[in-house]
Amino acid sequence: MVVLLYIVLWIAQAIAAFEGFEVWWDLNSFLSVVILVVALFLGPIGGLFLAIAGFVGATEGWDWEWWQALLLVAPGLVLGLLMAAGGGFFALIEALRGRR
Repeated sequence: MVVLLYIVLWIAQAIAAFEGFEVWWDLNSFLSVVILVVALFLGPIGGLFLAIAGFVGATEGWDWEWWQALLLVAPGLVLGLLMAAGGGFFALIEALRGRR
């Protein structure tokens, strides 16, 4: 089930990146696919490029809010920050309870 969610997320990110290529450079579908494939072979640098293109595609092409686009292109980063904030909150509550 989780693999299916990853596949759906990746497809949504790729479509957002295609939209970003169209917004930035007015590229057609074939050139967008070529850029996507080349970027995938570049590893982390290509992934960062695709994330930026997907963010631009979601915000400027689809008129999404910045936080929605960030959640689409970097869900691990957003969820990690939320978990860190939650852990800090509960650590603070525990520290305050221990002062009694």
